[in-house]
Amino acid sequence: GNESGGDGVGGTEVGSVETPAVLITRVLRERDEAVAKMNAVKAFLSKFQINDATEVALEPSSFSVSTGSKGGPEFLAALKEVTEARDNLSKAFDESAESDTATPNVGIQMLEKLADQQEMIYERLYEWIQGYLGINVPTSSDAVTKSDEEIDRAYGDEFVADAIATLENRPAFSEHVREMICNSRRAAVTRRFLHALGGEGGIELRANDPVGYVGDVLAWIHRTVAGEGEVINALFMDREDKVDILSVITSGVARPFKSRTLSVIENLAFSNDDVVEMDEPASRYKIVSLYSAYGVLQFYHVQLKKAAERCLG
Repeated sequence: GNESGGDGVGGTEVGSVETPAVLITRVLRERDEAVAKMNAVKAFLSKFQINDATEVALEPSSFSVSTGSKGGPEFLAALKEVTEARDNLSKAFDESAESDTATPNVGIQMLEKLADQQEMIYERLYEWIQGYLGINVPTSSDAVTKSDEEIDRAYGDEFVADAIATLENRPAFSEHVREMICNSRRAAVTRRFLHALGGEGGIELRANDPVGYVGDVLAWIHRTVAGEGEVINALFMDREDKVDILSVITSGVARPFKSRTLSVIENLAFSNDDVVEMDEPASRYKIVSLYSAYGVLQFYHVQLKKAAERCLG
């Protein structure tokens, strides 16, 4: 007769076909194993999920230019949590690779989501700094512009320094923000200097007193350098190029200051005709004024150097 044996359906030998009860038991066991694996994956991934408070902190309504720095600390705390979750999940995957344990697709998707979320947070922080400090170029007719007083208050906000320090983790964003701050502050300082000279009640009205005029101009520059140095120290505390940043910001006053100072010196200088025609009191006035102006220049040269050195912290 025919030999019994051979493979039947599903790899079950003839004569040992699963009964309905056995089949149900096997299916239930496999289902339980699948559920257990899924629960294990969920439990594993739950360690890296972002909590509800963090999600709320990341909402635009919680932190944006319109809210000012309100919600800022919570926003940075949310960034820290997302960063830690991403780092820990990456580390767990590395350990799985070393132990030849398969990484579930849902875990890879979660890692990608955390990476995207982290970059989105840095980009929002980058855009917030620009908008809050008024250093971005308006791109629409309804863009909000800020007064000098509002901008000065914004620069004095402690959270701005924290935001800029956090952005150091993204050098491209950080360097662009530094460049925009330099350009914006340079334009503001130059504009204020020209207004201080020629505005209502400006320094130019005292140009008939050459020594007092040079002194007033240098006093304004010294106050500004000292003030900008404090701003730079607050914003870029850990940078080593703070003096370079200060130089860029205050460079706009160099040309108008030079032209006015040279004009004063030229007016006090003697020509050949002056030596012959000028009487003694007039010549004495010019000589005394010239040396006094030189003394003022020397004094503020030292003071400005000290102000720049203080910027080094």
